[in-house]
Amino acid sequence: MKKFLFVLSAIFIGGSSFGQNKHIMKKEHMSPMMGQRQSFHPTTASGNRVVVLQENFEGVMDALPAAIPNTWMTNMVTDNTDITETAAFKIFDAETANTGGYWPVPEISMTDANKFAAANDDPAPCDCDLSNAWLETPILDFTGLTNMALYFDIFHDQNFGGGDAEVAVSTDGGVTFSVVPVVLNDTNTALNIDEQFWQSVIIPLYQFDNMSNIQIRFQWSDNGEWASGYAVDNVVVQEMMANDLVANKVVFGNWDNPTVEGGLLDYKQIPLNQVSPIQVTAVIGNGGINEAEAVSVLCSVTQNLVLAEYFGSAGSTILPSLGKDTLVAFSNFTPTELGDIMITATPISDSLVDENPANDMAVNSMEITEFVYGRDNGICQLFYGNSTNYEFANLYDIQTEDQFGAIEVALRFAAGGEGSLIKGLIYEFQGLDAAGAPVLVDTGFETIEYAVTTEDDNIAGESKIITLPILATGGATLEAGKTYLVSVLSTAETDIAVSGFNTWPGSWFHDGTSWGWTYGIPMVRLNSDESLAVGVMENEGMNIAQMQVVPNPAMDHSQIQIQSNIGGMAAIQISNALGQKIMINDYLAISKGQTLVSLPQGLSNGIYHVSMNFNGKQFTSTFVK
Repeated sequence: MKKFLFVLSAIFIGGSSFGQNKHIMKKEHMSPMMGQRQSFHPTTASGNRVVVLQENFEGVMDALPAAIPNTWMTNMVTDNTDITETAAFKIFDAETANTGGYWPVPEISMTDANKFAAANDDPAPCDCDLSNAWLETPILDFTGLTNMALYFDIFHDQNFGGGDAEVAVSTDGGVTFSVVPVVLNDTNTALNIDEQFWQSVIIPLYQFDNMSNIQIRFQWSDNGEWASGYAVDNVVVQEMMANDLVANKVVFGNWDNPTVEGGLLDYKQIPLNQVSPIQVTAVIGNGGINEAEAVSVLCSVTQNLVLAEYFGSAGSTILPSLGKDTLVAFSNFTPTELGDIMITATPISDSLVDENPANDMAVNSMEITEFVYGRDNGICQLFYGNSTNYEFANLYDIQTEDQFGAIEVALRFAAGGEGSLIKGLIYEFQGLDAAGAPVLVDTGFETIEYAVTTEDDNIAGESKIITLPILATGGATLEAGKTYLVSVLSTAETDIAVSGFNTWPGSWFHDGTSWGWTYGIPMVRLNSDESLAVGVMENEGMNIAQMQVVPNPAMDHSQIQIQSNIGGMAAIQISNALGQKIMINDYLAISKGQTLVSLPQGLSNGIYHVSMNFNGKQFTSTFVK
């Protein structure tokens, strides 16, 4: 099964996504204001191509959020908190874009802090009317130029019901604008949505070749919904390259066979005893004028930053100009230790030499854990609930028979919800019926019924995990080669936390009547530590602990979050990607319940490893700054 897509969107590693929140704020009024315009003529030559405009917004030096560059324009919108006027687009970075906790924009790369222009309805105090928000380039001159194209990056997740994004072009210096299709000879004008990654988009502007007085507008609507946003970065207007292969994104798993044999997608944490040989799917595109023949993908996999294997795709494809396709690659490498697994994918072709190597590599990663099996991104982003008893669930592949001791979940609830009951259930997943509903068999495994307390309540940006022990002594035995639906059943007073976005139907929701697939990933996990199961938990000498950095990617206020059923002394250290010790504490006091440890201030951008020795067990975690 091949997936053919025809809007070129290069995807970079990043963080998170989510669906519709049930608490929505409406807005109606917008007042536009025009600014001064400045004309841009061709100034930069790159090979035989002429570059008319380049802007990455990194030159903005004011405190963020800051005003857009003075050669650009945006409209003014009403801030409903105090009925003042404010700019629709401002300059943000990932931290300032998510100060409200509901719009986590991923970094555009693994290591670089990045500034971008965004219309953002999340951070306080901007309860703004963004029903019509736009950002305009300076006036551009295409005189004497052909095969013109617009290159730009977007983060467009359409969370909380946010509206469509489009590109419009003016040929009269900004007096009138016409929306342009994203593909030649097509009528579709809406830009793609991706709730996990930045996208690099190329829109051909051939119809404006050899014209002057051109202006380009990025326009977006929040669709009347609160806590949504739209980001634009790395804008380039130039003559289109002849040969330009693009690595759009790479994911773990086989899109041609999304079953237990090929690995269902979207896992962020996998226990070491559930790993299998790495398989990846790469989404690749052709951003050049020329057709690319015999395009294949060269991949690599590293374990804790050590190269494990290079491997290539099983086949090749032909990509027309601005075409897009998927290729699957199989490695012989099976992870052998705890820590971070990183994959890369680079497209290559027998028919051309790539002129733009900057967009040739896509990257993704996951964590190999001791016990935790999870799909979510680790940070509560929003919360789903229902008026009757409901279940949120994730599918999990079992590669090796194992005993699982608990189901984990993150929740949010109102003050009156304390004492509401939840419990975990496990079903065997046997595929879908003719109507697309999951075929499930009750395994009989379930957890204790637990009454939630105020200490369990989360807000956006937190990650307080409830561990629900499985009632069977020794845990639930799950069989190799099968897939299971792991569910948490809740009363009406609690909402399940959601973190991340499904590419395939890996997450499901039961509304009290029937099952349906959900894009948002509920924070419902398996834990393979059988000592957590009822019948073993009474042993207070048993070390039951978890450790993670929250939030991750790390910010100045991030902390190491340790959950434990016992207290004691631990040794903990943080190392950078080169193995250098950044922090060492051999006498860390661990409390029963939750212990928080602040990260060192001033950490450089990069990948870090945390290790902790506590009561004879080793715990590891990885975070990105």
